[in-house]
Amino acid sequence: MFNLNDGFAFQVHGGGEHGGGVSEGLNDLLAFLSSLPGHSGPEVFNLLLPGIAAMANIHPLAVHFPIALLTLFFLVELAACVFRQAQWHTFASGLLYLGTLCAAGAVYLGFQAAESVAHDEAAHLIMEKHEAFGVAILSLAIFLSVWRYFFNVHKNSGVQVLYLLFAAALNLLIVLGADLGGLMVYHHGVSVNAILNSPALSMPEPLSEPAHDHAHGHNHEHGHDHSGHDH
Repeated sequence: MFNLNDGFAFQVHGGGEHGGGVSEGLNDLLAFLSSLPGHSGPEVFNLLLPGIAAMANIHPLAVHFPIALLTLFFLVELAACVFRQAQWHTFASGLLYLGTLCAAGAVYLGFQAAESVAHDEAAHLIMEKHEAFGVAILSLAIFLSVWRYFFNVHKNSGVQVLYLLFAAALNLLIVLGADLGGLMVYHHGVSVNAILNSPALSMPEPLSEPAHDHAHGHNHEHGHDHSGHDH
């Protein structure tokens, strides 16, 4: 059965795996779209978004939103202070509030995920630290949101600098928490169907030294030997 990702493969592989290239890929895509009414809702979802459908939980998907929004909040807020652009502060406020809401959702989904995925003791210890960072990030984001909403954080340079320091600390926590999340996935394989032991994924052979280099080195050595005999 045609998969939506296969229909776009020609963009990556230049049509090498599809024979007809763009033309055949477009025909397959149109055929796929015309076949959708014949599938149930869950089947259509699995065909359109196979990556999400394969997830044991959507926490890995949800965490991208607070990471992006809260990081962008800090950068915009910093730029607004440096360039003295008052309207940028308004934009930064929206990013902070939306990022805080997304962080709350990500933390909730994270606690659900911790109860639903298989993991060993080593991964569990990392998971607990990851959870602690998630709660700390959410708490600090709420603190910054409340402070910003009810008080003027730009009334003087001292308060403004202090607020930026807290915002920078928030982003540091995000980096540390995300690092632990990556460690769980990429090192311990939490919630991943590992295929690293598949024969199809064997490591490439190391590049051998070109033959002419050996010949050159061999001749070079003989040249030294001959010169030694001449003397």
